[in-house]
Amino acid sequence: MTRTFWILFYLSLAIQGHLWGQNIRIDTLKAALERTEDPVERGATLVRIATEYAQVDLEKMQSYIDQAAAISEYASLPEKQLKLKYMYGSLAERQNKLDTAAIIFQEIVDSQSSSISDSITLANTYYDLGNLMRLKGKTDAAIDNIIKSKELFGALSNQSSIAACNVVLGIIYKNSGLYDDAVKYYEDAYTVYEEIDHRNNMASIILNIANVRTRQKAFDEAIAMYEKALEISKGEDEEENLKGYVYGNLSNLYSQQKNFQLAHDYALQSYELRKSVAPPFEQINSLIGLANSCSKLSRPKEALNYLTEAESILAETEGLLESRLNLTRTRYKVELEMGRIADASESMRRYIILSDSLRNTELEKQALELNTKYETDLKEQEITLLNTENELQATRLKNTQHQVFGLILGFLVVGSLLFFVYRLLQKTKSQNEIIQTALAEKDILLREIHHRVKNNLQFISSLLGLQTEHIDDPTALDALQEGQDRVQSMALIHQNLYQEDNLTGVEVKDYFIKLIRNLFDSYNIRPGQVELDLNIETLNLDVDTVIPIGLIVNELVSNSLKYAFPGQREGKISVDLKERNDQLILAVTDDGIGMDQKSQQSMGESFGYRLIEVFKDQLQASLDITVERGTNVTMHIKKYRKVA
Repeated sequence: MTRTFWILFYLSLAIQGHLWGQNIRIDTLKAALERTEDPVERGATLVRIATEYAQVDLEKMQSYIDQAAAISEYASLPEKQLKLKYMYGSLAERQNKLDTAAIIFQEIVDSQSSSISDSITLANTYYDLGNLMRLKGKTDAAIDNIIKSKELFGALSNQSSIAACNVVLGIIYKNSGLYDDAVKYYEDAYTVYEEIDHRNNMASIILNIANVRTRQKAFDEAIAMYEKALEISKGEDEEENLKGYVYGNLSNLYSQQKNFQLAHDYALQSYELRKSVAPPFEQINSLIGLANSCSKLSRPKEALNYLTEAESILAETEGLLESRLNLTRTRYKVELEMGRIADASESMRRYIILSDSLRNTELEKQALELNTKYETDLKEQEITLLNTENELQATRLKNTQHQVFGLILGFLVVGSLLFFVYRLLQKTKSQNEIIQTALAEKDILLREIHHRVKNNLQFISSLLGLQTEHIDDPTALDALQEGQDRVQSMALIHQNLYQEDNLTGVEVKDYFIKLIRNLFDSYNIRPGQVELDLNIETLNLDVDTVIPIGLIVNELVSNSLKYAFPGQREGKISVDLKERNDQLILAVTDDGIGMDQKSQQSMGESFGYRLIEVFKDQLQASLDITVERGTNVTMHIKKYRKVA
């Protein structure tokens, strides 16, 4: 379970108007159900009971929804149909049938019109659909639906639900790396919950902000906020559960600071607090975290015990491919550390098989979507053909009323024409089917190729990362880190290719943002130390152009981060890419300490500089390096290719 579950659990309660004292409410509603004979009132009461069971008993939830749907007087009302449909979508979501839930919610919002009077149900639908899109990684769709939900709740003056929407927007922006925007949404929501004294939600929001500060490596501020979350939750019903989440986050924080003993202690406390209430995949993830911390503390046997316990949970649980993948990878690392080469090789073999299974599942979904789209297009073509034939037949019948001879002649001509058109359409349709199938297969194969290349590069990067854990030589560590960054820059290109509609071109602005953000994280640049100024024009370039340019930028920005700002010195790095007069102009500038004469003379001997020289020739580019108030590297690139 992700760290966002805790806050979303409370928000789902708030968004549907739940209060505490659930058992009392259910008993009261059942009593009201027995007292009334009115079918509409009975249907509404059954739905309210189903809503109460949503968080505790899904079988009873479905039973009460079905009973309400069976009352024709209730189910025939348009606003009640909308409510019932939403309840079935909610049930599917809680049963983890996310695709089914998304389809139901989308049908509701697609059918919205002026006749829909239940604004609360529609607002809830947009909210749930937005959250499902967030889980599927469709960020734009998630934001769009949550904003529509927020607007509807605004019209209803429902401040608590507006706050819930702000929290989900905060989570989306946090996961996208836009931390300042995320904190703004969190703080807006916190203000509302503070006014109504909803302490559980207040503590959960503080927990999320602390998680943002951890990602920004503002560790002291994050620790202070975790302590504040614990203080706010004191005496609340969910105090122990929230404490488990806080300890889990603190474990992650201290692991990033390489204080592995403290990380292990907090992880163990978190697991002990939550293992009896957490779902299986969250228990497994906690045990994997404990195994990793033990491995860092050179306690591999203890690490294997945690992994064995995780495997016993997996044996009783279906699915969870990602958890199985993480567990197998961790076992490989531990067995390698213990010198158990045969066992480590077997774990790596299982890891590769699981990786292929995960990719095959994704490919099957893509193939199903392509097939559905193809069948829809084919039906539309058949309808168009039938309409054309009907029009031709109507014209022929009208002409027969004026002249008998014209009827015979027209019948022969039109019949011949229809036969010719029919044969031509049949041939064209057959060819179209072959072309469409070939195009779909090509699209899937290209995506799979890019996916496999990206995964292989990620695998190489992971192996380089694992190797750094066994090397103490600073020079060797730097070389491995540089190699890992170069591999990662190429992996990002192939990731962009299989995720976008264009399989041959890369949008360089988005690619540079991800590439340079990874470099800042790789070199542990603290927030505010080095300012980044990106001026990248919107260009789609082919792979053969983007790979050398990406590696050049990787080398230049890495050099600036390593050498331009010693001793925590603050500064600025600018990266510009624009097209002028049939040339690409690339400029990487920093205002650091620059290079002395000795450094300039020895620069040509470095591997990175030789790499830039090779790519310069490949791109038919000029290279100009000036050292004045920092370092400025400019290239004029003549050989490049844009993709439409």
